[in-house]
Amino acid sequence: MELFLFSSYIILALSAFFSIQSIIRLLRKSKFTGYIIFILVLILFFVLPMFLDLISDVPFDLYPTIYKAWKDPLTTILYSNYMSVVLIYFTANMRNVKHSDVNIISLQNAFLRIFNRYKFVFYIVLILPFISVFLSDNPSFYFKYRSTLGFKFSPIYPNTHALSSKLCLLSIICIAFLITVMRLNVENKIKKYNILNWIIVILLVVSYCWIDGKRAIVAVFLSIIFILFMSVKLINRKNLGRSCFFLVAIFLAFNVVYGKNINTSESAKTQKKARLEFSRDYGVRFNIYNEILQDHYFLPHKLDTYKFNMAFYVPRKYWKDKPQPYAVYFTNAAFGNFGRGSIYGWGLTTNAFSEGISNLGWIGLIIVPFFLNWILKRETKSNKPLFKLVSILVAILSLVLQPMPFMPIIILYFILLFNDKKNKEIHKIKHKAL
Repeated sequence: MELFLFSSYIILALSAFFSIQSIIRLLRKSKFTGYIIFILVLILFFVLPMFLDLISDVPFDLYPTIYKAWKDPLTTILYSNYMSVVLIYFTANMRNVKHSDVNIISLQNAFLRIFNRYKFVFYIVLILPFISVFLSDNPSFYFKYRSTLGFKFSPIYPNTHALSSKLCLLSIICIAFLITVMRLNVENKIKKYNILNWIIVILLVVSYCWIDGKRAIVAVFLSIIFILFMSVKLINRKNLGRSCFFLVAIFLAFNVVYGKNINTSESAKTQKKARLEFSRDYGVRFNIYNEILQDHYFLPHKLDTYKFNMAFYVPRKYWKDKPQPYAVYFTNAAFGNFGRGSIYGWGLTTNAFSEGISNLGWIGLIIVPFFLNWILKRETKSNKPLFKLVSILVAILSLVLQPMPFMPIIILYFILLFNDKKNKEIHKIKHKAL
């Protein structure tokens, strides 16, 4: 068993090396695709933590059920080999896909055209979070930044907080788009640098993060900025390393200020909590061990959380047996309540691989990568900046979150997808008529 375990780590390391080498080769050719960010996120959240465990030895004793799966050698072997296949699969698709031949000047102009055409809509979206806070049943809730108070603080959220968070997410996308347009205007000497405009933009970003109160929105914002800047060549291979370092430094600095889950004097506890917060491999291994090897199922019935995702908008008073979001069942399982009715609420963060296993069994291990690859492949072939951005976001956020936190982005993705198909059908009809 030890030989197989050692071999699985070697295979995983070689697969990650192959993926990184392929990304570097692609960047040297000044090619950008969503596959690049997707694979890097995959390595960062699903591969790197396994190797860090070899030198840091941080057990999951906070959750005995997770620790049991984490230390099981067969589970580790299966997971390592599976993730190796996944990495090679996405890397091979990245290397073989035919990139759309999009002129960078045309793409930059497309960004400017979109903003100029829908400028009024952008500005309306930017003020919506403030309107939702003002109209909430408890506006004073937002006067204090709650996340710095840690686990001892259990806030009673306003009834409209879920809506406010979703509006903040949409506003973050719009403000990132606005920042990209402002930088393009400066780069192309269309407008001069206006420090007052930038101060307003920074204050808006801080306000959205304050209202939402979670780390995820900061990570999403930095990811969007990186994707947009890469796609219009505001970040190129020459300044890529410096830009990545800058964005990571901002996020780490925010985590220090944020305080939640890391505000402790004991470094061991800090390390354990950081391991839970900033990795996703343990969740998939937890699923493999329990649902595939032990038949300990997380959901009361198969497809339950997929049903919830597709009908999230249906109020529970009209659907009494409506399933819970996946994170609820996953957290219950972490406390040993497999598929039972004891609800702990939101807790551990999940991902598409874990949810796929819970809803589809081992078939989910196959279907989830195919579906994510389908999204990335369509993104690569598109020359529409907004569709490219939203496609990449849906793919990478699926790796680190369950669908509900970024449901507005998923809805926007399908709207753009169906609109694109509709336009293609109209174009075909016109072409045949000619």
